[in-house]
Amino acid sequence: MVVTGIYLVFLASYPRTAVLDFLPWTIFPLGTLIVEKVPLRTMARWFLTSAPFLLAVAIPNFFLDSQSLRFFGKTSISVGAATGLSLLVRGSLAVLAAVALAAPVPFPDLCVALRRLHVPDPLVLQVLILHRYIAVLQEEAAGMLRAFRIRSRSRRGPPPVPAAALLGSLLVRSLERSRRLYLGMAARGFKGRIPLPQGHRFGIREGVYSAGWLSLFGILRFLSCFPKSHPFFSGGFG
Repeated sequence: MVVTGIYLVFLASYPRTAVLDFLPWTIFPLGTLIVEKVPLRTMARWFLTSAPFLLAVAIPNFFLDSQSLRFFGKTSISVGAATGLSLLVRGSLAVLAAVALAAPVPFPDLCVALRRLHVPDPLVLQVLILHRYIAVLQEEAAGMLRAFRIRSRSRRGPPPVPAAALLGSLLVRSLERSRRLYLGMAARGFKGRIPLPQGHRFGIREGVYSAGWLSLFGILRFLSCFPKSHPFFSGGFG
């Protein structure tokens, strides 16, 4: 988890128009995904989930800065477009890094790592409960949508006004369902803390793994500071 966090910090350290600089940085997430044998379906699901957010952040940049930037030969591209492409590349690498971290590791072990990093217990508890009971919310929403389609005799989604009413009803049902869940947990001895497994201790293998990746990150970032002939190789820090 620490290695992934430092990887994201290195990605954020590049200037806003950097695009081609990130090509060698694909070795960390892709290499980890290949070694862990993460299915392509899992990666595709994460990408489809995050794609609207990445596009929402990147697309406005195409229209913000119209200053021209040389692309190939006499072809030019706006600084805003280069910034948007850079955000898309960074976001995609961040998603791959998140998949490489979360897919092969059981979720309780991730929560154990958060506690060892001194993340506040209430936040760890919220994340753990959200992961455990998100399926209940999805099942409730699916049932409401199925009931709406049966009553309206339409396979399409609800129009804006009925959709707002459905969301309000889902909120009320979620609050009531969460109250019953909490009462059930309290009856079983819940006192604000969920016991987690001890997890793995930080040993020699983990130290070698962390030192190797961090050394590679430092080398890649150092080499990117040298000037390049192409403007998409921005170098430096920004």
